[in-house]
Parts: sequence; structure tokens; C-alpha cells
Amino acid sequence: MVLPTIGFLLAAINYSVVYAYVLPIEYLIIGNLAIGFSGNCSLLQSGACSYISDITANEENVTFRLSVLQGVSMFGQAIGQLGFSLWIGHSSFLPSFLFMTGMLVLCIPYIICFIKETVVRSSTTTTVKEVVSDMIQVVTKNTNDRRFRLIFWLVIRFLTSMEINAYGISMMLYFIGPPLEWSTTEIGYFTFSFLISVTVGMLFITKPLQKYCNMSDYSLFYLGSLSAMSSSLIIAAGTTDAVVYLSVPMALLAVLPKAIVEAQLSKLVEKNERGAIFAQAGVLDNLGFLLGPIWIGVTYSATVETNPSLIFYIMFAGALINMLLVIFIQLKFGSIEETMDSSFKSEEEYIASEETHLLPTSSKVLLKDSIAGDHTTTTYTTNRTITYHQS
Repeated sequence: MVLPTIGFLLAAINYSVVYAYVLPIEYLIIGNLAIGFSGNCSLLQSGACSYISDITANEENVTFRLSVLQGVSMFGQAIGQLGFSLWIGHSSFLPSFLFMTGMLVLCIPYIICFIKETVVRSSTTTTVKEVVSDMIQVVTKNTNDRRFRLIFWLVIRFLTSMEINAYGISMMLYFIGPPLEWSTTEIGYFTFSFLISVTVGMLFITKPLQKYCNMSDYSLFYLGSLSAMSSSLIIAAGTTDAVVYLSVPMALLAVLPKAIVEAQLSKLVEKNERGAIFAQAGVLDNLGFLLGPIWIGVTYSATVETNPSLIFYIMFAGALINMLLVIFIQLKFGSIEETMDSSFKSEEEYIASEETHLLPTSSKVLLKDSIAGDHTTTTYTTNRTITYHQS
């Protein structure tokens, strides 16, 4: 999580310098390259998801915790959308760039000092080839016939990411043109309201649905898809401000499918494979981040004269396709809980299993207390030797 934070820090410094010294806009590519080569938000999200999955002992809590992660992310975007818009409107870009720089500087020591490391360091050096091998192996390995289910969930992850990453751009393009013709301020207020609605849904509705309605991951995915679909339809059909704003409460659970996909990926693999599977998910996130705005731009430019709201009907269809894919997974492979019961190893088997290079989990470290006892040194041998020292 430190690496993408450094990338954003370098970008914030780059933006500040370019603005302060009125440099040519081409110099902004330096900051964008720093963000890209450091992994962007996708690496930060993948690392955070892997970390949360790693420290969550009860698998039943993984879905809720990942939904909280999505909710906090949406809340940050909402506050940034409104706060920086007002700040820039009353002053200029430079104070906001400097503020972001300062916040990112504080983030780095916070991550290093206050987020407990869950990775067991190996004495051997990990190469890029080994990392790529782990990412491929976690999908190709067919433990308990999980391979095709994993592939389906990764496909859904890509489609979901492409749709979510394109949603903000589609709203901006549609609202600024006919029939609404909103100003940038009006678009900002709507976007803030939309993101706050999603935040409330992820933080305060997901858990009650699990606890009091006994809803499974599959049911939550369907509910989230219906939320996204209804919101898209209302925006597509709305010709007045009041009708369009009805999409805000309907979008309460629109981002929930992404959290469900992350929870499913976490539950389907062994603990020492979670880093590799979330690395895969991060790659697909970046691909969705790249392709989402492209298809939105191409589609909108081709249909703006005839049917400018078509992009939201396409998003409705995309959410429907994702839901149908999950229905197929449920009918074909059954309950995730049944798979979990049959696929996970005992703790002793897990200790002796082969470790992946990407984000091996802390379970090995924590379990040593019960196995080795106090004041002992225990060594577990795999294809690489790992030694734990208990003081």
C-alpha cells in the first residue's frame, strides 16, 4: 500500500509545481506516469482487500468488512468531490494540491507504523517471474474444482470494474448536455449526493441485511445489481432534475456487487493465495479503468444526436449480464459455504503447504503460538524454508 501512495504523492508534487510555475501542461505527464507505474488505486485496493481478508478470522465477516472498505472509499470520493470543488471555486488549484501533498506525506508513516504487517518475509529474493507464476497458478490450480468458478468471478470482476469506472464519466457527459444541461456545480452536487447514498448503503445496510434477513453473498449480489440497474434506468428515462434525483436513493447498494466479488475471490482460495488472487483482480481493475472511459466516450459520441441516454441503458444491460452470470455460477456450482467447508485445509496442512510469493498471510505467524508454545523455535519446510522465532 506504500507504493501507490508514493506514486500519488509524486503526482501531487508534480501538479503543484506545474501550477505554481505555470509550466506547459505536457509536464503533467510526469505525475500521471508516477501514478501508473506505482499501481494506481487498483494496487492500493488490492493490497487493502488482501490485508482485510488476511486479518479477518471469521470468514462470515469478510463480505461486510470489504463492503465497509468500499463504503469508506465512496465517502472519501464524495467529500473530495464537494470539498475540493468548493475550495477551488473560492481560491485556486494550488492550495488543494498542497493539501493533498501534505495528506499523502502523512499517509506513508501511518501505513508503515500503524498498519501491522501480515506478510512473512522470506529469506529468498522474489523475482518478477515468480510473482507472475503465482498469479497464473492461483487460477490454473483446480483445488476442489474451483478453477472455472474463479475464472467466472474474475470475468465478473472485470465487467463490474469497467462499468463502475465509466459511471462517473457517463454522468458528466449526459448531464452537461441536453435535455438537462446542468452546470458543473449542479453536476458536482448530484455526484456528491450519489456517492453519499452509496456510502450509506455500504456502511449501514449491508450488515443488517446479512444479520436480520440472513442474506447470502449471492442474494446481496442480486440486490446490488438490481440497485445499479434501477438507478441507471431512472437516469436514462429522466428529463427533469426531480426524476434524475430519484436515482440517488435507488443507488444505495449499486457498488455492493464489487465487494461481493472480492469476498468470493477471498473465500475460494487458500489463505496463502489471497495476495495472488487480489493481484489478478488489481490487473483487471486497471484494465477496466482503461477501457471503461473509452467505451463510454465512443458510444456517447456516436449516439448523442439520436439517443444521448443510451449509455445508461447499456449500463443496465451490463449489470443484468453480471447478475445472470452469478445466477449461472450459483446453479452450476452451488453454495459458496459448501465449497468453503470442503476446500480449506486444516491449520496444520496450511502451515505445511507451499507458500506463494505474493502477500503470504499472517496465519502462519499467529498459529505458531498454539503449535510451538512459548520460548521455542519452530521450522516448517516447504519448497523454501521458513523459520519462526518465538520469544
